[in-house]
Amino acid sequence: MKYLITLLLAILTLQLHSQEIIADKWCDQLINQDVQRFCLENFKQPPFKQPIIYVQASPLNPKFLAVANILQPGEYIINVNVIYLDVGFDMSRVMIHELVHIIQFHEQRLRIEGEFFIYNGQYDSLDWPYNERPWEIEADHRAALFCD
Repeated sequence: MKYLITLLLAILTLQLHSQEIIADKWCDQLINQDVQRFCLENFKQPPFKQPIIYVQASPLNPKFLAVANILQPGEYIINVNVIYLDVGFDMSRVMIHELVHIIQFHEQRLRIEGEFFIYNGQYDSLDWPYNERPWEIEADHRAALFCD
């Protein structure tokens, strides 16, 4: 019985620490209940390795609300454009869109090699229009399903 209780406590501890999102002081408000619920529902739970996701405000080209990228295996970053932090955009939807990219990276369905994205084994050029990129279509679709 003692071992069963210890095992249950260990599992509960893992569940509490299953997803780590570390936001800088300008992006703390972006990690709201919707974003947390999306992570809980969409990232594999322990015993699988959970990604660590950093969120930081960054000066980006105005055409980008945010961008997701790989820092190293298991660690990712979402850079949020500083000019859109306080303008009333639905940043939950933006965050969820970027989290879909983190999932794509983490599951190795999306990779970057030089001037190409490799999505589900297909090489795709960055020259493709944004709205025709299949990884963006997936992220838009999943964010819309979750937020609408």
